[in-house]
Amino acid sequence: MSGHDEQHDDPHGYGHDEPEVAVKIGIMFICVTAAIYLISLF
Repeated sequence: MSGHDEQHDDPHGYGHDEPEVAVKIGIMFICVTAAIYLISLF
């Protein structure tokens, strides 16, 4: 539970890194999906 409290106490420490990771994963997912889609066309 202490880890959950730390997230609220330090929004700039952990809360700022999480969106960046989510964006990177989202971009990678879109790139992979687009690649598979293009490959399936050919």
